[in-house]
Amino acid sequence: MGAKFYLLETCVSHVGYIGNYVPPYPSKYLLTEIFLGFAAGLNAFMFWPYRAQPSGIEQAHGAVVTQAGTPDLGYDDVVKRSKILAKLKPILQKTHVKKSKVAIIFR
Repeated sequence: MGAKFYLLETCVSHVGYIGNYVPPYPSKYLLTEIFLGFAAGLNAFMFWPYRAQPSGIEQAHGAVVTQAGTPDLGYDDVVKRSKILAKLKPILQKTHVKKSKVAIIFR
């Protein structure tokens, strides 16, 4: 697949901190992010934070599990998407990412 790269921080439901809480991502956002990444040659991704912070400025940041260790807002989406990814992994591993000669930038 060429050069390996990883997405080291991705959030499952919403990003935010105490001074700037934002609404949760739209439905299937995580699915789109995962497959766009793998289509571009992504080899792995990690959720940050996995477990929500018990204190501090990023308490409002979305996580896979809450401070108490129970499922958070994005938990079910992580479970569903990992099952889909497991089924498609053999196909994805056989693909080759072709470098483009053109880029489109939309602002």
